[in-house]
Amino acid sequence: MAKNRRDIFATAAVIKGKKVFLFHRTNVDVWEFPGGAIEFGEHPARTAEREAKEETGLGVKVQKLLAIGSIVRPDNIHEITFCYLCKPTDEDAEAVIGDEDHDEFTWVDLGEIKKIKNLACSVQSVFEELIKYL
Repeated sequence: MAKNRRDIFATAAVIKGKKVFLFHRTNVDVWEFPGGAIEFGEHPARTAEREAKEETGLGVKVQKLLAIGSIVRPDNIHEITFCYLCKPTDEDAEAVIGDEDHDEFTWVDLGEIKKIKNLACSVQSVFEELIKYL
């Protein structure tokens, strides 16, 4: 395990109507928001928009910074996540799985997200702010 390793990510909490988009990550069996590593020189908000497009095929627009999450994962990596509240640029667009890391996705009713037992650490770290928004 990496000692004192920190990873910094940006994620997109994509909201459509009263539902939030979640992906299932196959290698660790968790549900997460689209997102990924911030490229050198890239603003985290642009990372969230870029990653959402790459991973889901959906164009999204950042509405606001929802929260900055900070959590030490079970693999002992300190994960810092800039989570942005996003809206699809086309409400009628259909999402697709755009990478091999995910095997399914769902739009979860905002009231139902509390019932998901295997939420990713990145979602858990911003969960309280997401619930306040909902």
